[in-house]
Amino acid sequence: PVLQTPAHPFVPLAATTVGPARNEEQGRPPSSLRQGHDDGDEVIKLSIPVPKLHISADMKQKNAERSTADATRAYLRDVRKYLLLVRGGDCDAVKCLFVGNTLEGMAKTWYDQWTTARENFTYDELTAALLARFAPEVQPRDVEARHMLALGTYRMRPNETIPSYQSRFEALVTPIADLSEGDRIFWFQRGLSESLAGECATDLMGRKFQSYGDLVQFARGAEMRFLAKQGALRPVPRVNAMRAQDPAYDAAPVDQGTDVRPPTAATTVVRTDQGRSVRGASGPGTRVSSGAGPSSGPVRGKRKGGPPSAAAAHGAGNEAKRQRTDDPWLKKWGCTQSELTRRWKEKVCLRCAGGHPTRDCPMLPPLAQQPK
Repeated sequence: PVLQTPAHPFVPLAATTVGPARNEEQGRPPSSLRQGHDDGDEVIKLSIPVPKLHISADMKQKNAERSTADATRAYLRDVRKYLLLVRGGDCDAVKCLFVGNTLEGMAKTWYDQWTTARENFTYDELTAALLARFAPEVQPRDVEARHMLALGTYRMRPNETIPSYQSRFEALVTPIADLSEGDRIFWFQRGLSESLAGECATDLMGRKFQSYGDLVQFARGAEMRFLAKQGALRPVPRVNAMRAQDPAYDAAPVDQGTDVRPPTAATTVVRTDQGRSVRGASGPGTRVSSGAGPSSGPVRGKRKGGPPSAAAAHGAGNEAKRQRTDDPWLKKWGCTQSELTRRWKEKVCLRCAGGHPTRDCPMLPPLAQQPK
C-alpha cells in the first residue's frame, strides 16, 4: 500500500489505521493487535502527518521571535526525516517543492518573494535562507569573520585601490585572534583582483612572501606599475596638432623656393594689395571716402594695423545699424527719412503716401489727428 500526500505523490507507508473494522471488510474475524502481528497476512498501517510551518503575521507578541525560531528549526528537522521515507526524497527539486508547499502564513509569503528573485536555487540554499530569516543564530565575531573569508565576499571591488582593500581586509580579520601570518597572507592574496593576483603571488625573485607587511608594500607597487602601464597604452590627445595662423599666410612659396616672410609682413602686404584693388576697382571718377560713415570695402582708412577679420566684423556691424527696424523715422512715420523727403516734395501724406493731408491720415492715432 502507498500513501498519497498533497506534497508528494508516493510515500512508502500507509495512511490509515488498521483494526477490527479492516478485518470485517475483508471478511475476517476481529483480532487483537498482537494476533495481527503474529499473523503473516496482517499489516499494521501508520499515519504520518506532513510537517508544516505556520508563522503568524502578528510578530509583536511577547517571545514571538524566540518561538518562531524554535518552530523553524523543528520544522527543518522533521522535513529531513520525512524526506527519508518519501519516494524520490533524495532529489533536490522534490525537496525544494516539498518545503514550498508546506509553508504557511508569513513563511509562505517570504518563500514566494525569495523564489521570485532567483530562478535556480538548491535545497541547501533554501533552508539556509529560511533559517537566516526566521531563526538567525547569534555567532561570535570571529566565527562570522571566518565565514565571510570562506565565502569570499571581501574581495576587491571594481576600481578599488590597494589601500582601500587593505583597510577593509584588516577590519574583517581583526576579530580573529589566532589568525597566523601565513593565513593572513593567503586570504589577502585570495581577495586581490585578477590583474594583481598573479603578479602578487610571489616577489620579484620568485619567492613566496613570509611577511604580511612585505606583501602589502609589494601589492601597492604592483598597482602603481599597472596603472602606469595603462596610462602609457592610452592614446594622448594632440592638443597642438593644428596651429592657428593668419588666413593671408600661405605656405606655397616654400615649395617654390622663394623667401618666406613672417606672418606679420604677409598680412601687411595683403592689406596694401587689398587697398589698391579697392581703389582700382572704383574706376576713374569714383571716389572712395575714407572718412566717417559706412565704407564699401572690407578695410576702412582709419582702422590701420588691425587684421582683416576685424575690419570685416566692423563692416558687418555697420550693416546691422542700417536696418530698417532701427530707423527712428520708420518708427514715427512708417518710412525712412529718404522716403519721407520724397513724399514731402510730392505733397502727399507723409504717413501713408495717400492724396489726403497728413493730419487726416487714418493711420495716425486719434489724438494726433487735428480738426479741420
